[in-house]
Amino acid sequence: MNYYVDIKLEGDTEITLGFIWQKVYTQMHLALVELKDENNTVDIGFSFPLYNNHPFPLGDVLRVFANSKERLDELNLTKWLNRLDGYVYVGETKDIPTNVKEYVCFSRKQFKSDAEVRRLSKRYAERNGVSEEEALNMLKPAEKKYAKLKAKNKLPFVNIKSLSNGHPIKIFIVKKEVEVEEKDVFSTYGLSNFSTLPWF
Repeated sequence: MNYYVDIKLEGDTEITLGFIWQKVYTQMHLALVELKDENNTVDIGFSFPLYNNHPFPLGDVLRVFANSKERLDELNLTKWLNRLDGYVYVGETKDIPTNVKEYVCFSRKQFKSDAEVRRLSKRYAERNGVSEEEALNMLKPAEKKYAKLKAKNKLPFVNIKSLSNGHPIKIFIVKKEVEVEEKDVFSTYGLSNFSTLPWF
């Protein structure tokens, strides 16, 4: 990645930072959906330079990376964020600092929901010739384990609405430090399990 833009979010007494994050992230997701390739991936990544900051765990800056200024221009941040004027400030496109020595990977952590467990049990039943109830009982220990993990989870997250069904979903975000810069393939949430971003 060679260029970046910082998006600064500002809440106030009436509108919380969490609410602004929800609006910004939804708009950014929509913007990336327009740029996705046939594999549903993009070459634009998101970083959270104030990750695990107090009082809001994602901080108040979303850093957007691309390999060229033209790609960031194509993203057209002002178009996607213009309705949030007064709460969101889009900075100038800048070169990545030349002295960067650290890289990070921001990925999404997903926990299985009740609907997912039911879907998995149905598939298991079809494949193994058992009833759905038997399959569900076999998966119950895993369901309980995931429920406990989700309850204990302290990961920073953003609430957004699903584009497919309009239901609220939480995007839990994990930061991992890595030693080597790797290829630039990101989801339409700007996240990746393996693609890295400069950390500064």
